[in-house]
Amino acid sequence: MSSLEEEFRRLYAESKALEEYIQALRQRYQLLEASESTLLTAKDAIKALTQSQEGQQMLVDVGGGVYIRASIVDSKRALINVGEGVFVDKSIEDCQKILEERVASIKQAKQNALEEMMQAQQQLNDKQSKLVQISQRLQATTK
Repeated sequence: MSSLEEEFRRLYAESKALEEYIQALRQRYQLLEASESTLLTAKDAIKALTQSQEGQQMLVDVGGGVYIRASIVDSKRALINVGEGVFVDKSIEDCQKILEERVASIKQAKQNALEEMMQAQQQLNDKQSKLVQISQRLQATTK
């Protein structure tokens, strides 16, 4: 096997690995978008809660397109998940701040994923160009 053929095989394997990496980054980005959407929905719900009065009835999304009727018992405080299934009682203002921090963190992670995707895509394009060149050289030598 010639060194040209070995280089072709190496570049082909690297290209396939980059394609898988880019796909994983796309999936990560989609998960981040879903998380961001969930957090933005929570921020909207908190905002609506601050404009509501205690005892007021509202519909609460429990997931899967199912809503239940609920009455507001306390419009000044809420429970927020701080990780590992631990919920802490916080003021609405604190909950809003925490949600804003989480949204900012997700936006940064999305930006990082996009940058990584662009770099990986550029590397993939470079490798594919080299593959085309090597393929043409290999075809020329077999004629």
